[in-house]
Amino acid sequence: MNRNRVKGKEKEIEGRVLRTVGKVTGNRKTQAKGVIRETQGKLQGAVGRVEEAGRRARARENETGGEVVRVKTTRTTTTVRKKRA
Repeated sequence: MNRNRVKGKEKEIEGRVLRTVGKVTGNRKTQAKGVIRETQGKLQGAVGRVEEAGRRARARENETGGEVVRVKTTRTTTTVRKKRA
């Protein structure tokens, strides 16, 4: 996990707490702030996942000698397809 994923998760949890507090107290402003903070956290976490995927793709490219044509990335795996000879 990189810094963006960790910070994103912190914001996401903070947002959930704010949203819940706002819901319990009936304070719509706090509830809205919580939703915004939670969304910011999810976005920052997504940026972190993209950064990690890029690092994995570059590492795989270096392993294959730079013959990468297409990189397919999911949350847990990175698949590198080489050119066919």
